Amino acid sequence: MSPILLNRLSPLSMSEDRGLSVSEIAKSGVLVFRERSGKLEFLLLHRQKHNDWSFPKGHVEVGEGLLESGLREIYEEADVRPMVVGRLTDLEYLDGKNRQVRLALFLGYAEEKKYTPSVSSEGETAEWLPLDQVERKLSYENLRKYFRTYVKPLFLRKQTRVQVRSNIVFSETEPYKNGAKLLSNTLLGRGITSRCIELDRLIPDKEDRTLKRVCYFLSNHQNVPNAAFWCKVFGGYVVNGEYLRFCHSKSQVQGLLEEYGVPVLPSEPYLFSDKKHDSTWMVKSERHGMSKLMSIKGSKFSSWDVYLEQIADEKRFTEVKLGYVAGQILAESEDLNIPSDLINALRRVQECLGLEVFSVNIFVDQGGAFYIIDVNPAPAFYRNAKARQNFAIYIQLIGKLYLE
Repeated sequence: MSPILLNRLSPLSMSEDRGLSVSEIAKSGVLVFRERSGKLEFLLLHRQKHNDWSFPKGHVEVGEGLLESGLREIYEEADVRPMVVGRLTDLEYLDGKNRQVRLALFLGYAEEKKYTPSVSSEGETAEWLPLDQVERKLSYENLRKYFRTYVKPLFLRKQTRVQVRSNIVFSETEPYKNGAKLLSNTLLGRGITSRCIELDRLIPDKEDRTLKRVCYFLSNHQNVPNAAFWCKVFGGYVVNGEYLRFCHSKSQVQGLLEEYGVPVLPSEPYLFSDKKHDSTWMVKSERHGMSKLMSIKGSKFSSWDVYLEQIADEKRFTEVKLGYVAGQILAESEDLNIPSDLINALRRVQECLGLEVFSVNIFVDQGGAFYIIDVNPAPAFYRNAKARQNFAIYIQLIGKLYLE
């Protein structure tokens, strides 16, 4: 079985039937690679307690999702925050106590300049090893066989002359044209052939078999799901395609997030009383801009008519805009300290919605509690140069590893 790209990843729960039997132990890990001086290296972990070499991995804690757990483990054990390129085939085995274990593994990428060759932590040592040494270094035959069967072939494919083109698709009905151009220019700057296409002018390259497309839809237009399906039929890979197939309305998104315990806007509009003027107010913004106070005494609104951005005078809430690109969380403000529970909530958004790339509006109150009220599968992260660069790296990796 070949590796699969990120799609809808259901969080594991021992109390629910998600393909995991009660007798199984759930583990998760991220197998990280990097390019150093033109050569591939992989991160392995040496455990002094067992005197063995293994993939960085660990137990899925109660309430955690698979990806969330794997990223936590790789950070705790090796101080690495990789970009997630895809999910690999699960590995099943019996542990030393003859218990069934299911290990979910993801493929991650780390930039060379960010992480030192080795990191020690609590009796464990993480070390970068060249591709041709990994299999010999691993202590267990099942891990050696797994690496040989599912990982190594990804990096030993014969280089072909297949060209990968990134299509940034936008709609004239939405104000994303400038963003599409910025994103395309960033891709071009990294040597990726890229073009911006208006949704109504999207035509598949039926005859060109040497062309492989990665399509990204910078649009929420109602025709996007059909266009995404159309692109897949003709051989293109669609970023966030699983989401576009699964659901497209914010009410469905909100329902899923509530189901998986992600903080969202309350089901009723958020109201507060102004006793001084004897009136009831809410905070509302139709364009996600500056809030305006509106009297709504006796009126009814759906929860998504309300955008809880800030209570103007009291300033009880602060708005934070975040972008998520393949496991990397990026804020518009570089010095923003993102709390760990918020990071975990965003991991859960990815897992229950299958989004490789998205943006989200977060509202944090004075007590530090937060609400996720707007998840956007076609984010405006093009405003953030760092996020654009991460997206370009992600497209490059998809082209190298998954498009034959």
